[in-house]
Amino acid sequence: MNSIFQINKMLILVLLSIGVTSPSFAGLFDDWTDNQLCEWMDQPSPPRIIEALVSKRLISCSNGVVKQWGEASNVLDGSYSFTLSRLNPSKGSRDLGRGVLEILDGKISVAKESRWLDTSSTKYYDTFKGQIDKEGNIIASFEVNALHGKGSPRLVGFSGSMDEHQIKGKFDDYFEMVIKIKPFKPLEPVKKVGEAANSFDGSYAFIIRTEPTDGEKNIGTAQLIIKDGKISVARKYRYLLTSAISSYDTFEGVIDKEGNIKASFELNPIRHMVEPKNIKLSGSMDSLQLRGRFDEIKSWDNNTKEYVLDENFYPYDVIIDFKKENY
Repeated sequence: MNSIFQINKMLILVLLSIGVTSPSFAGLFDDWTDNQLCEWMDQPSPPRIIEALVSKRLISCSNGVVKQWGEASNVLDGSYSFTLSRLNPSKGSRDLGRGVLEILDGKISVAKESRWLDTSSTKYYDTFKGQIDKEGNIIASFEVNALHGKGSPRLVGFSGSMDEHQIKGKFDDYFEMVIKIKPFKPLEPVKKVGEAANSFDGSYAFIIRTEPTDGEKNIGTAQLIIKDGKISVARKYRYLLTSAISSYDTFEGVIDKEGNIKASFELNPIRHMVEPKNIKLSGSMDSLQLRGRFDEIKSWDNNTKEYVLDENFYPYDVIIDFKKENY
């Protein structure tokens, strides 16, 4: 085996000397052990052939030897929204895609619906393969392109953990690829709200945001007015990025003497041409937050000249954080 390793090592040097670095030659080195691959990965600039093999095998290297990972575990099975971005420390970060990770028996794939990818066809999400162990450590591979309008997807190895809420991989010497992960939270059961009460009458400043974000930390700010337990939005101090300011006129809510709140708000909370819908919100004075879900999203179809259900969007949680204003 050692002699074969030495021969293939020489073959890599020959391929590199004539400028051949395509991962399509990776099959020549299928007999190499994981540690033999990791010896090459310890070089300052490992050959693309070796990087592709390491990614394909779902292994990670450290100091020239393979890093040990636990077996796939179903402890964290479920659905997780993600955003894909590229990062260069001097240029900053740029979002490239979004979707939903599905974990089943510790194996990770990308759901067929709710996909967006800016640099390639969304079919490349089908190349995503990963696994997670019982400690939440993740290793994965994915054919992805970091560049707009040029280049082509390449197999990138990712690693990280649920504790970090992200996995990272090296696209090239310039860009790092980052996948940020967030679990879908089931909406808490709506508490029964009693009759409107004036116990909390007053003015409350608020911001609106979404989870996951759509590229903005918040999409709106304004002021809630509570009078005799009925809640509306003040006409001054209004800002709304994704819909007409007049959308605030559709906000209706009620709060009971215990501070439980229910409300509704017709809104498009994302920066796409989608149909606004009436979002049911609930929360309390204890949490200083209202939460609802924007789902079953319909986008504008230029062919039919109407809004149609669009499976390329996954649900967004709409969150209103508020606080009492003291004068």
